[in-house]
Amino acid sequence: MDARARPAAGEAAVYVLDTDPLKEGMPLWYLEARRFLRADSGHAVRQLLEAAQARPDRGDVDGRRAAIAAVHDEQRSAWAAERDADRLTPSTVAAALADLVDDDTILLNEAISNAATVFRHFPRTRPGTLFSSGGSSLGWYGGAAVGIKLARPEAEVVAIVGDGSYHLSEPASTYWMAARYGTPFVTVVLDNGGWNATKQNVLRQHAGGTAAETDRYWVSLGQSADLAGVAAAAGAAYACTVTEWEELDAALRGALAAARDGVSAVVRVVLDPISGEPADWGSAGRP
Repeated sequence: MDARARPAAGEAAVYVLDTDPLKEGMPLWYLEARRFLRADSGHAVRQLLEAAQARPDRGDVDGRRAAIAAVHDEQRSAWAAERDADRLTPSTVAAALADLVDDDTILLNEAISNAATVFRHFPRTRPGTLFSSGGSSLGWYGGAAVGIKLARPEAEVVAIVGDGSYHLSEPASTYWMAARYGTPFVTVVLDNGGWNATKQNVLRQHAGGTAAETDRYWVSLGQSADLAGVAAAAGAAYACTVTEWEELDAALRGALAAARDGVSAVVRVVLDPISGEPADWGSAGRP
């Protein structure tokens, strides 16, 4: 189990409910749990709720509810404090987009290393309005967005992705398909110029090592490509690049308006780069 989310020893029993609880196609996946149960999570959770409500002695429900509500409010206040106002960060970008849509808008989250941040600052509470990939590869969001729009053409669909996910979605094909089949959606690309997930794995495995000391992780993609322009060229998408906080609101509003008019939109948001290493490390910049 991920050490960042490990329950306290002796204080929790872990059960896994999933349509694929063993992740049979992922050779390096494993969780420590008492039991793995193959089940539809929606049905399983409803059954658990019914079983709990049927118990004759349910204890101090009101007291537990008040205690959990207090923890919830404290947590949400801490999350709000993460937003560095008037600065382009994953939290402020996600929150800005969330403020412009309603509760029925469908969010696809493939922000990878920033996925948890997106979940916190773009909350979804209605069933069927939140999707993320259950696989181990990147680039899922493009085909998923087209498929969701085919299934629910009336729905507003937005995707928040990393630049790596965007590259690996084959954007030329993605936005050509969206135009061809009339499935417009909005994509916001959080462009930090590299593979942050790989950098974080290095830091977890070798904290304080040479890579951290020299700021050389060899994960930089550079920020020179016109990522949004690819979608415009291949699928006549609305496309813009945001480099300053003051540009963000107008760009997001324009993207949403375009999608509502039947045209896909890509807003590339240039964030602080994850590393100061040279982008041309594969040639002259490589030691």
